Amino acid sequence: MKSIVLGGLLLLMALAPLRAEIHIYSMDHNNGKLIKIKEDGTLLWECPNGNGHDVQLLPNGNVLIVTGKVQEITPDKRVVWRYFVPFPYLATRLENGNTLISSGAGYGSPQGFFLVEVDTEGNTVWQYGGPDSPQEERLNWPSGFVRLPNGNTYISEALSGVIRVVSKDKKIVRVIKSEAMKHPCTLVVVDE
Repeated sequence: MKSIVLGGLLLLMALAPLRAEIHIYSMDHNNGKLIKIKEDGTLLWECPNGNGHDVQLLPNGNVLIVTGKVQEITPDKRVVWRYFVPFPYLATRLENGNTLISSGAGYGSPQGFFLVEVDTEGNTVWQYGGPDSPQEERLNWPSGFVRLPNGNTYISEALSGVIRVVSKDKKIVRVIKSEAMKHPCTLVVVDE
């Protein structure tokens, strides 16, 4: 009986998946770099980022970073895609291949605060907010966002202390307020 249990245990251990090594990507303001490190702090990779705010690892192994512009960079540090916005804050590659970017009037930019979706060629396919937008679309520092599969977008407005949910056709679905929320930034939306 002992050998059957031991044999079963060895079989389970052999079939158990090996734990992959954890790697961490971090934008670092002080050193002006995007770094990739191990959990023990060992530096694996780095590239310049200026004063970047955001990083996303893409399924193809490239990284999407915000550095005063939005760039997709390969592991060998080649820029394969770039989009220029005055003062971008966050960027996320969507499932459809487009990129959603929040931007603001940082450092006196006349463009106002807005969220823009651009295609792989850099063409604007959707924009919410900005200086020429209707008053109801004006944003007050869009510091985070999440696009849902139905096309609705949650947008946190850091300076207004609210989260605005807008439809693909730019209608306000709801405005979320909470006494617990003073300066909302990046968001995660889950259905639990």
